[in-house]
Amino acid sequence: MLIPVKETDAEVFLKNISPDYPAIYNLSIPAEFDKMVILEPTDGVLQIGEVRRIRFLLRPYRTGKFDFPITAQLSNGKETSIRLGGVAEPPNVGVDVSQFNFHSGSRSHYTIHL
Repeated sequence: MLIPVKETDAEVFLKNISPDYPAIYNLSIPAEFDKMVILEPTDGVLQIGEVRRIRFLLRPYRTGKFDFPITAQLSNGKETSIRLGGVAEPPNVGVDVSQFNFHSGSRSHYTIHL
């Protein structure tokens, strides 16, 4: 996964597959990634068969590789996790200078593709 720095992405879905009882969950990430990841809501109760959308925002604040788990602790004492890894790079922006009119009073608009 290649992600530009300061960009955001993703959604996560949780589903209670237990046929017998609601699932109480708590999501967590390592503390050193608190500034980089937002999970909402981090805890709650899933009713039997319920699917819940978890807002997952990834905002790398520096370039480089990252690798960390997202862990779900469940009320029955069990836990499960997934690992998220990738590389954050600065955005690559190409501008064709010949297409711009840098004279004062110019009212031309150009689309810049990222």
